[in-house]
Amino acid sequence: MGSGEFGGDRTFLNKDITLTGRTDIWKLVVDVIHKKPWLGYGYDAFWSQGLKGDAAYVWRAFLWEAPHSHNGFLDIWVQLGFVGLALLLLGLYFHFFHSLIQLRYTTEPEYLWPVLLLVYCVFNNLTETTFLRSNDLLWVLYVATTLQGYITVMRPQSSSIVSLHFTSHSASGYSASRPLAD
Repeated sequence: MGSGEFGGDRTFLNKDITLTGRTDIWKLVVDVIHKKPWLGYGYDAFWSQGLKGDAAYVWRAFLWEAPHSHNGFLDIWVQLGFVGLALLLLGLYFHFFHSLIQLRYTTEPEYLWPVLLLVYCVFNNLTETTFLRSNDLLWVLYVATTLQGYITVMRPQSSSIVSLHFTSHSASGYSASRPLAD
């Protein structure tokens, strides 16, 4: 299949192969990322600078004020730089494998939830932006399952209830131990 079969309007089987223009936005955002690759523009700063900021470069190309790049990974990179993107990817990696290990050693179906959520988060953020969006339900669920996973790890392995004992000493030297509360 040659490139001529896609047609001049970038369609194939009546579908836009640019993911409704997203790939064009991504190219421009990558150009802008190269200006501040390591630390980025700051959390939520790039797209909110208005026409005086570097986001205007993207907006002018499309004659449309895109609220984000339609790619969560690119948005993290443009906001927090390579450092922020690397931290996010490391967090996703460790949380995913931690969730797989938990799933491997249990028969409880609820341990499948973090794995499914992480897979969905990654694939969703290839064409949308939900990472670090404060009011986005997917981001809230990701943070909640991440915290839940680490709280589970820090929980003591024994499920028995620890009982406190009170020891009293009598004048005869005899000591009696009894539970503090029943």
